[in-house]
Amino acid sequence: MARPGFRSSARLLVVLAIAVLSGGRSTPLRAQDWRSVDQTLTLVVDSGAEALSPRRLSRLRSAFDVAVTAELNAGTSLDSINRLLAHRPGYAGPSPGQSTLKLPNATFWRELPRGAPTYFIAPIDSAATTLLAIMQSPSTNGPSHLSVFRRRQGRWERSSGFSSDEQVAAYRIPARDTAVFLATLETWMRADGSESRFKLWRLAQGQLHRLARPDTVKFQDADVEPTDSALVITVSQFAGNVSACTMCTRLYYAYLFTASGRGVSENAVSLNPWALLVDSLYAMTAKGETRGARALLPRSTSLKALSGKDPEFMADSGDPRAGDGRADILVRPGDCERYWRFRSVRQPSGAWKIVEVRPGRWTGDSVVFDDRARVQRHANHGCT
Repeated sequence: MARPGFRSSARLLVVLAIAVLSGGRSTPLRAQDWRSVDQTLTLVVDSGAEALSPRRLSRLRSAFDVAVTAELNAGTSLDSINRLLAHRPGYAGPSPGQSTLKLPNATFWRELPRGAPTYFIAPIDSAATTLLAIMQSPSTNGPSHLSVFRRRQGRWERSSGFSSDEQVAAYRIPARDTAVFLATLETWMRADGSESRFKLWRLAQGQLHRLARPDTVKFQDADVEPTDSALVITVSQFAGNVSACTMCTRLYYAYLFTASGRGVSENAVSLNPWALLVDSLYAMTAKGETRGARALLPRSTSLKALSGKDPEFMADSGDPRAGDGRADILVRPGDCERYWRFRSVRQPSGAWKIVEVRPGRWTGDSVVFDDRARVQRHANHGCT
Protein backbone atom coordinates (compact mmCIF):
# COMPACT_ATOMS: atom_id res chain seq x y z
CA MET A 1 0.00 0.00 0.00
CA ALA A 2 1.30 3.42 -0.88
CA ARG A 3 2.29 5.69 1.94
CA PRO A 4 -0.61 8.05 2.63
CA GLY A 5 0.01 11.78 2.37
CA PHE A 6 -2.01 14.18 4.46
CA ARG A 7 -5.60 14.32 3.23
CA SER A 8 -8.73 15.28 5.05
CA SER A 9 -11.71 12.96 5.43
CA ALA A 10 -13.19 11.95 2.13
CA ARG A 11 -16.96 12.30 2.55
CA LEU A 12 -19.77 12.21 5.07
CA LEU A 13 -21.31 8.76 5.38
CA VAL A 14 -25.10 8.95 5.39
CA VAL A 15 -27.83 6.64 4.18
CA LEU A 16 -29.19 9.00 1.57
CA ALA A 17 -27.33 11.51 -0.60
CA ILE A 18 -27.23 15.19 0.29
CA ALA A 19 -28.69 17.47 -2.37
CA VAL A 20 -27.49 21.08 -2.31
CA LEU A 21 -28.99 23.06 -5.16
CA SER A 22 -29.44 26.73 -5.99
CA GLY A 23 -32.40 28.82 -4.87
CA GLY A 24 -34.60 28.20 -1.83
CA ARG A 25 -37.13 30.38 -0.06
CA SER A 26 -38.72 30.63 3.34
CA THR A 27 -41.81 32.34 4.75
CA PRO A 28 -41.38 35.82 6.30
CA LEU A 29 -41.66 34.39 9.82
CA ARG A 30 -39.02 31.74 9.24
CA ALA A 31 -36.93 34.20 7.23
CA GLN A 32 -36.61 36.20 10.45
CA ASP A 33 -35.02 33.14 12.08
CA TRP A 34 -32.49 32.97 9.25
CA ARG A 35 -31.71 36.69 9.51
CA SER A 36 -30.65 36.11 13.10
CA VAL A 37 -28.27 33.39 11.88
CA ASP A 38 -26.99 35.50 8.97
CA GLN A 39 -26.12 38.52 11.09
CA THR A 40 -23.69 36.52 13.21
CA LEU A 41 -22.35 34.45 10.31
CA THR A 42 -21.51 37.67 8.48
CA LEU A 43 -19.40 38.76 11.46
CA VAL A 44 -17.65 35.36 11.40
CA VAL A 45 -16.89 35.72 7.69
CA ASP A 46 -15.62 39.29 8.08
CA SER A 47 -13.65 38.97 11.32
CA GLY A 48 -13.26 35.27 12.10
CA ALA A 49 -14.91 33.11 14.73
CA GLU A 50 -12.46 34.38 17.36
CA ALA A 51 -14.26 37.74 17.15
CA LEU A 52 -17.31 36.15 18.80
CA SER A 53 -17.63 35.90 22.54
CA PRO A 54 -18.55 32.44 23.87
CA ARG A 55 -22.03 33.75 24.64
CA ARG A 56 -22.57 35.09 21.12
CA LEU A 57 -21.25 31.87 19.60
CA SER A 58 -23.72 29.92 21.73
CA ARG A 59 -26.55 32.17 20.50
CA LEU A 60 -25.52 31.52 16.89
CA ARG A 61 -25.70 27.77 17.42
CA SER A 62 -29.08 28.05 19.09
CA ALA A 63 -30.41 30.29 16.31
CA PHE A 64 -29.22 27.77 13.71
CA ASP A 65 -31.04 24.94 15.50
CA VAL A 66 -34.21 27.03 15.87
CA ALA A 67 -34.22 27.96 12.17
CA VAL A 68 -33.71 24.35 11.03
CA THR A 69 -36.37 23.05 13.43
CA ALA A 70 -38.87 25.65 12.20
CA GLU A 71 -38.30 24.60 8.58
CA LEU A 72 -38.73 20.92 9.43
CA ASN A 73 -41.97 21.52 11.29
CA ALA A 74 -43.24 23.65 8.41
CA GLY A 75 -42.84 20.63 6.15
CA THR A 76 -39.90 22.02 4.21
CA SER A 77 -38.08 19.22 2.41
CA LEU A 78 -34.44 18.43 3.15
CA ASP A 79 -33.48 19.50 -0.37
CA SER A 80 -35.14 22.86 0.21
CA ILE A 81 -33.46 23.32 3.60
CA ASN A 82 -30.11 22.57 2.01
CA ARG A 83 -30.90 25.16 -0.65
CA LEU A 84 -31.57 27.68 2.12
CA LEU A 85 -28.31 26.75 3.83
CA ALA A 86 -26.45 27.27 0.56
CA HIS A 87 -27.44 30.97 0.72
CA ARG A 88 -26.10 31.59 4.21
CA PRO A 89 -22.97 33.77 4.59
CA GLY A 90 -19.78 31.73 4.52
CA TYR A 91 -21.35 28.74 2.78
CA ALA A 92 -18.91 26.61 0.76
CA GLY A 93 -19.61 23.38 -1.04
CA PRO A 94 -17.48 20.23 -1.16
CA SER A 95 -13.90 20.99 -2.21
CA PRO A 96 -10.75 19.03 -3.14
CA GLY A 97 -8.80 21.57 -1.06
CA GLN A 98 -5.88 23.80 -1.99
CA SER A 99 -2.39 22.41 -1.47
CA THR A 100 0.73 24.57 -1.33
CA LEU A 101 3.45 21.91 -1.36
CA LYS A 102 3.54 18.15 -1.95
CA LEU A 103 6.31 15.93 -0.57
CA PRO A 104 6.63 12.13 -0.64
CA ASN A 105 5.27 11.73 2.89
CA ALA A 106 3.15 14.85 3.31
CA THR A 107 1.13 17.56 1.64
CA PHE A 108 0.93 21.14 2.93
CA TRP A 109 -2.53 22.68 2.64
CA ARG A 110 -3.89 26.18 2.46
CA GLU A 111 -7.42 24.77 2.60
CA LEU A 112 -8.36 21.27 3.76
CA PRO A 113 -10.24 18.96 1.39
CA ARG A 114 -13.92 19.00 2.34
CA GLY A 115 -16.27 16.14 1.50
CA ALA A 116 -19.43 17.95 2.57
CA PRO A 117 -20.68 21.57 2.57
CA THR A 118 -19.96 23.85 5.50
CA TYR A 119 -23.68 23.78 6.40
CA PHE A 120 -25.98 20.86 5.58
CA ILE A 121 -28.66 18.51 6.87
CA ALA A 122 -29.01 14.82 5.98
CA PRO A 123 -30.88 11.72 7.14
CA ILE A 124 -29.16 9.23 9.41
CA ASP A 125 -31.64 6.35 9.08
CA SER A 126 -33.37 5.03 5.96
CA ALA A 127 -36.79 6.13 7.24
CA ALA A 128 -35.50 9.71 7.63
CA THR A 129 -36.98 9.95 11.13
CA THR A 130 -33.62 11.09 12.52
CA LEU A 131 -31.55 13.80 10.88
CA LEU A 132 -28.07 15.18 11.37
CA ALA A 133 -27.07 18.79 10.70
CA ILE A 134 -23.59 20.29 10.81
CA MET A 135 -22.57 23.94 10.81
CA GLN A 136 -18.83 24.47 10.34
CA SER A 137 -16.83 27.66 10.58
CA PRO A 138 -16.02 29.15 7.16
CA SER A 139 -12.39 29.52 8.29
CA THR A 140 -9.87 26.67 8.03
CA ASN A 141 -9.59 26.20 11.78
CA GLY A 142 -12.70 27.23 13.62
CA PRO A 143 -15.61 26.03 15.76
CA SER A 144 -18.36 23.76 14.52
CA HIS A 145 -21.73 22.52 15.69
CA LEU A 146 -23.44 19.14 15.22
CA SER A 147 -27.15 18.61 15.92
CA VAL A 148 -29.42 15.58 15.82
CA PHE A 149 -33.10 16.19 15.01
CA ARG A 150 -35.77 13.62 15.81
CA ARG A 151 -39.39 13.42 14.72
CA ARG A 152 -41.56 12.65 17.72
CA GLN A 153 -45.36 12.67 17.91
CA GLY A 154 -45.55 14.48 14.58
CA ARG A 155 -43.14 17.26 15.55
CA TRP A 156 -39.44 17.76 14.93
CA GLU A 157 -37.11 18.67 17.80
CA ARG A 158 -33.38 18.94 18.36
CA SER A 159 -32.78 15.89 20.50
CA SER A 160 -29.00 15.82 20.89
CA GLY A 161 -25.68 17.14 19.62
CA PHE A 162 -22.46 18.83 20.62
CA SER A 163 -20.20 21.74 19.71
CA SER A 164 -16.45 21.77 19.16
CA ASP A 165 -13.66 24.30 18.82
CA GLU A 166 -12.49 22.33 15.75
CA GLN A 167 -13.97 21.22 12.44
CA VAL A 168 -16.31 18.23 12.81
CA ALA A 169 -16.93 15.43 10.32
CA ALA A 170 -19.38 12.59 11.04
CA TYR A 171 -19.63 9.10 9.56
CA ARG A 172 -22.05 6.24 10.06
CA ILE A 173 -20.34 2.94 10.87
CA PRO A 174 -21.77 0.02 8.84
CA ALA A 175 -23.76 -2.30 11.10
CA ARG A 176 -25.10 -5.82 10.64
CA ASP A 177 -28.46 -4.78 12.08
CA THR A 178 -30.53 -1.63 12.59
CA ALA A 179 -28.33 -0.23 15.37
CA VAL A 180 -26.94 3.21 14.56
CA PHE A 181 -23.35 4.04 15.43
CA LEU A 182 -21.46 7.17 14.40
CA ALA A 183 -17.82 8.17 14.33
CA THR A 184 -16.76 11.81 14.53
CA LEU A 185 -13.44 13.49 13.91
CA GLU A 186 -12.69 16.94 15.29
CA THR A 187 -9.78 18.17 13.19
CA TRP A 188 -7.22 20.92 13.58
CA MET A 189 -4.95 21.74 10.65
CA ARG A 190 -1.28 22.51 11.16
CA ALA A 191 1.14 23.87 8.58
CA ASP A 192 2.51 20.36 8.02
CA GLY A 193 -0.61 18.23 8.49
CA SER A 194 -3.60 17.70 10.74
CA GLU A 195 -4.53 16.08 14.01
CA SER A 196 -7.98 14.79 14.90
CA ARG A 197 -9.80 13.79 18.04
CA PHE A 198 -11.69 10.59 17.24
CA LYS A 199 -14.91 9.66 19.05
CA LEU A 200 -17.45 6.84 18.81
CA TRP A 201 -21.17 7.28 19.47
CA ARG A 202 -24.31 5.18 19.68
CA LEU A 203 -27.49 6.92 18.55
CA ALA A 204 -30.61 5.66 20.31
CA GLN A 205 -34.00 7.43 20.38
CA GLY A 206 -32.40 10.60 19.11
CA GLN A 207 -29.73 10.69 21.81
CA LEU A 208 -25.98 10.49 21.22
CA HIS A 209 -24.21 8.28 23.75
CA ARG A 210 -20.41 8.47 23.82
CA LEU A 211 -18.69 5.08 23.72
CA ALA A 212 -15.54 4.51 25.72
CA ARG A 213 -12.41 3.83 23.70
CA PRO A 214 -9.06 2.98 25.37
CA ASP A 215 -6.93 4.55 22.63
CA THR A 216 -7.25 8.32 23.05
CA VAL A 217 -4.17 9.33 21.01
CA LYS A 218 -5.03 11.95 18.41
CA PHE A 219 -5.01 10.74 14.83
CA GLN A 220 -2.38 12.39 12.64
CA ASP A 221 -3.35 13.09 9.03
CA ALA A 222 -6.50 10.96 9.10
CA ASP A 223 -7.84 9.74 5.76
CA VAL A 224 -11.37 8.29 5.93
CA GLU A 225 -12.75 5.77 3.46
CA PRO A 226 -16.31 4.58 4.15
CA THR A 227 -17.13 1.19 2.61
CA ASP A 228 -20.24 -1.00 2.63
CA SER A 229 -18.76 -3.32 5.27
CA ALA A 230 -16.55 -1.08 7.43
CA LEU A 231 -15.40 2.43 8.16
CA VAL A 232 -11.69 2.52 7.32
CA ILE A 233 -9.45 5.29 8.68
CA THR A 234 -5.80 5.46 7.65
CA VAL A 235 -3.61 7.50 9.98
CA SER A 236 0.04 8.23 10.65
CA GLN A 237 1.35 8.41 14.18
CA PHE A 238 4.69 9.66 15.46
CA ALA A 239 6.83 6.80 16.75
CA GLY A 240 6.99 6.71 20.52
CA ASN A 241 10.58 5.60 21.04
CA VAL A 242 12.58 6.22 17.85
CA SER A 243 12.51 9.88 16.87
CA ALA A 244 12.18 11.22 13.33
CA CYS A 245 11.80 14.56 11.62
CA THR A 246 8.24 15.67 10.85
CA MET A 247 8.51 14.67 7.19
CA CYS A 248 10.39 11.42 7.90
CA THR A 249 9.34 7.97 9.08
CA ARG A 250 6.06 7.64 10.93
CA LEU A 251 4.03 4.62 11.99
CA TYR A 252 1.08 4.06 9.65
CA TYR A 253 -2.11 2.24 10.60
CA ALA A 254 -5.42 1.33 9.04
CA TYR A 255 -8.26 1.26 11.58
CA LEU A 256 -11.31 -0.81 10.60
CA PHE A 257 -14.57 -0.15 12.44
CA THR A 258 -17.67 -2.37 12.19
CA ALA A 259 -20.78 -2.39 14.34
CA SER A 260 -23.62 -4.57 15.56
CA GLY A 261 -26.23 -4.29 18.30
CA ARG A 262 -23.54 -5.25 20.82
CA GLY A 263 -21.31 -2.31 19.97
CA VAL A 264 -18.40 -1.27 17.77
CA SER A 265 -15.51 -3.56 16.87
CA GLU A 266 -12.13 -1.99 16.14
CA ASN A 267 -9.14 -3.55 14.43
CA ALA A 268 -5.87 -1.70 13.85
CA VAL A 269 -3.45 -2.99 11.21
CA SER A 270 0.11 -1.68 10.89
CA LEU A 271 0.93 -0.56 7.35
CA ASN A 272 4.69 -0.42 7.95
CA PRO A 273 5.28 -3.17 10.55
CA TRP A 274 9.03 -3.15 9.85
CA ALA A 275 9.23 0.33 11.44
CA LEU A 276 6.87 -0.64 14.26
CA LEU A 277 9.14 -3.56 15.15
CA VAL A 278 12.17 -1.29 15.47
CA ASP A 279 10.20 1.18 17.60
CA SER A 280 9.08 -1.72 19.82
CA LEU A 281 12.67 -2.92 20.12
CA TYR A 282 13.85 0.42 21.50
CA ALA A 283 10.78 0.71 23.71
CA MET A 284 11.81 -2.54 25.42
CA THR A 285 15.43 -1.41 25.61
CA ALA A 286 14.42 1.84 27.31
CA LYS A 287 12.40 -0.09 29.89
CA GLY A 288 15.22 -2.53 30.57
CA GLU A 289 13.27 -5.45 29.10
CA THR A 290 16.35 -7.00 27.55
CA ARG A 291 14.91 -10.50 27.23
CA GLY A 292 11.96 -9.26 25.19
CA ALA A 293 14.24 -7.03 23.10
CA ARG A 294 16.62 -9.89 22.30
CA ALA A 295 13.67 -12.04 21.24
CA LEU A 296 12.95 -9.54 18.44
CA LEU A 297 16.48 -9.87 16.99
CA PRO A 298 18.31 -12.59 15.07
CA ARG A 299 20.47 -14.71 17.39
CA SER A 300 23.67 -13.46 15.75
CA THR A 301 22.88 -9.81 16.52
CA SER A 302 24.20 -8.19 19.70
CA LEU A 303 21.67 -6.02 21.51
CA LYS A 304 24.53 -4.10 23.13
CA ALA A 305 25.92 -3.11 19.71
CA LEU A 306 22.56 -1.54 18.80
CA SER A 307 22.31 0.42 22.04
CA GLY A 308 22.75 4.15 22.30
CA LYS A 309 20.95 7.32 23.16
CA ASP A 310 18.46 9.13 20.96
CA PRO A 311 17.71 6.46 18.32
CA GLU A 312 16.43 8.13 15.16
CA PHE A 313 14.73 6.88 12.01
CA MET A 314 16.51 7.85 8.81
CA ALA A 315 14.22 6.11 6.32
CA ASP A 316 11.98 3.09 5.85
CA SER A 317 10.43 1.26 2.92
CA GLY A 318 8.67 -1.99 2.17
CA ASP A 319 5.54 -3.72 0.97
CA PRO A 320 3.19 -5.30 3.53
CA ARG A 321 1.59 -7.43 0.81
CA ALA A 322 4.96 -8.83 -0.27
CA GLY A 323 5.89 -9.34 3.38
CA ASP A 324 9.25 -7.55 3.31
CA GLY A 325 10.48 -4.18 4.58
CA ARG A 326 13.41 -2.30 6.08
CA ALA A 327 14.02 0.54 8.51
CA ASP A 328 17.27 2.52 8.73
CA ILE A 329 18.23 4.23 11.99
CA LEU A 330 21.13 5.91 13.70
CA VAL A 331 22.05 5.68 17.36
CA ARG A 332 24.57 7.61 19.41
CA PRO A 333 26.56 5.36 21.75
CA GLY A 334 28.77 8.29 22.71
CA ASP A 335 29.97 11.32 20.82
CA CYS A 336 29.69 9.54 17.49
CA GLU A 337 26.91 7.97 15.44
CA ARG A 338 26.25 4.40 14.34
CA TYR A 339 23.95 3.39 11.49
CA TRP A 340 21.87 0.24 11.25
CA ARG A 341 19.51 -1.26 8.69
CA PHE A 342 16.83 -3.61 10.08
CA ARG A 343 15.21 -5.96 7.57
CA SER A 344 11.95 -7.63 8.58
CA VAL A 345 9.80 -10.26 6.86
CA ARG A 346 6.36 -11.66 7.51
CA GLN A 347 6.39 -15.18 8.97
CA PRO A 348 3.99 -17.98 7.91
CA SER A 349 2.03 -17.26 11.10
CA GLY A 350 1.41 -13.70 9.88
CA ALA A 351 3.68 -12.13 12.51
CA TRP A 352 6.61 -9.97 11.42
CA LYS A 353 10.18 -10.67 12.54
CA ILE A 354 13.51 -8.88 12.21
CA VAL A 355 15.69 -11.30 10.22
CA GLU A 356 18.77 -9.20 9.51
CA VAL A 357 20.61 -6.18 10.92
CA ARG A 358 23.34 -4.56 8.81
CA PRO A 359 25.77 -1.80 9.85
CA GLY A 360 26.28 1.31 7.76
CA ARG A 361 29.30 3.48 7.02
CA TRP A 362 29.36 7.26 6.83
CA THR A 363 31.09 8.35 3.60
CA GLY A 364 30.93 12.13 4.01
CA ASP A 365 27.61 12.81 2.32
CA SER A 366 25.64 9.58 2.74
CA VAL A 367 25.45 6.30 4.59
CA VAL A 368 26.47 3.12 2.73
CA PHE A 369 25.16 -0.22 3.96
CA ASP A 370 26.60 -3.58 3.02
CA ASP A 371 24.13 -3.94 0.16
CA ARG A 372 25.36 -0.61 -1.33
CA ALA A 373 21.98 1.06 -0.88
CA ARG A 374 22.39 4.66 0.28
CA VAL A 375 20.48 6.88 2.64
CA GLN A 376 21.21 10.60 2.24
CA ARG A 377 21.87 12.40 5.52
CA HIS A 378 23.63 15.58 6.53
CA ALA A 379 25.31 14.66 9.80
CA ASN A 380 28.62 14.37 11.60
CA HIS A 381 31.02 11.56 10.81
CA GLY A 382 30.04 8.10 11.98
CA CYS A 383 31.76 5.88 14.52
CA THR A 384 34.90 4.22 13.34
